[in-house]
Amino acid sequence: MWRSVTEAVDLTPADASVVCRLGIDEASFRRGLRFHTAFVDLDRRRLLDLVPERTKRSVTDWVAARPAVWRTRIAEVVIDPFDAYRQGVAEALPQVTLIVDKFHAVRLANQALDAVRRRLQREAGRRRSRQSRSVAPSRWGRALFSSRRVLVKARERLTSKERDRLERALDADPAGDLRAAWGLKERFRDWYLAASPQEARAGLLRWYREVERSGIAEFVELARTVAAWEPELLAHFDSGATNGPTEGITNLIKVVKRQGFGYHNFDNFRLRVLHRCG
Repeated sequence: MWRSVTEAVDLTPADASVVCRLGIDEASFRRGLRFHTAFVDLDRRRLLDLVPERTKRSVTDWVAARPAVWRTRIAEVVIDPFDAYRQGVAEALPQVTLIVDKFHAVRLANQALDAVRRRLQREAGRRRSRQSRSVAPSRWGRALFSSRRVLVKARERLTSKERDRLERALDADPAGDLRAAWGLKERFRDWYLAASPQEARAGLLRWYREVERSGIAEFVELARTVAAWEPELLAHFDSGATNGPTEGITNLIKVVKRQGFGYHNFDNFRLRVLHRCG
């Protein structure tokens, strides 16, 4: 049956279509960290292809298989901050503007904030265990755990109850590290409101200085990552392109995987995904 389907499917239109903005993203194909890479036409919001693995070669081989005229028409490529994709795009499409997706960048700030919360929660647990295992968890420890979702939620989307829960957690921190980390996360989000590339560059320098003054290790590490991707992050303010359409396609790919209760054969999985999303 799969052979019949394969023979009936014509993938030529996906290869021949004009693409000006390309989105690249990865998702898990199977458990055990087996990944695939999706290529999406951002303007038409259409999946172009799905290839195994998430390596530099996944990008270079796929792009090399496209016609030369097709490659020259691509002006922008949007990726998440994954170095193998950056290297692949730089080698295969040296003429394009490479952009880091803003939502993936904000996710890095959320992950840094959550790392601070988990560190503080571990420290609260160690203090409790030194006293006595029969001692009830501290008010701060409970507040840290219960606030884990509201901490990373955008402040303008918080309900009144969530704001109260957030304030309880921030107020309970004796050293103020959690409040400082939350502020750094929110100011990184606000950075994307810059009206021009020049304003964005100045705002990023101010954020670097705030991180340095805070001395919070998790955000110092984040600042190093941001600095390593600074040109690609700033490119967003010239273009405005994001991987929103790519993320939508990735969600549909996950639906296909769940509907099939998982796939062992990648070729069959790719064919089913292209039928659904291509």
